[in-house]
Amino acid sequence: MTPFDLFGLLSAIGVGVAFVLLGRLSNRLGAASKARPHTWGFYIASAFLLASAMLQALNIVLGGNAPGAALDSAAGLVLHNVMPAAGITIGLVYTWHYWSWLLAETG
Repeated sequence: MTPFDLFGLLSAIGVGVAFVLLGRLSNRLGAASKARPHTWGFYIASAFLLASAMLQALNIVLGGNAPGAALDSAAGLVLHNVMPAAGITIGLVYTWHYWSWLLAETG
């Protein structure tokens, strides 16, 4: 295990937890402003990122470069790269949609 493996694992977990917190804050804001909840996208984005972190952890446990590791197949490599990208994209879209009113406010 290299420091880059650990950093990749921790960053996916950290961004996933941040999206869960954004979802919880958005739920509270929606309840206070009586807006319709559109926060399920935060949880989907978090699920993609946490699943990617689990795949990275599996790859670290199986030895990374050993035959039969999780990223030896094309499907494993695609999932390793596509799941975090999809999670971050979904989270970005929902964050922009739900919190864009903060940027529109001019004082």
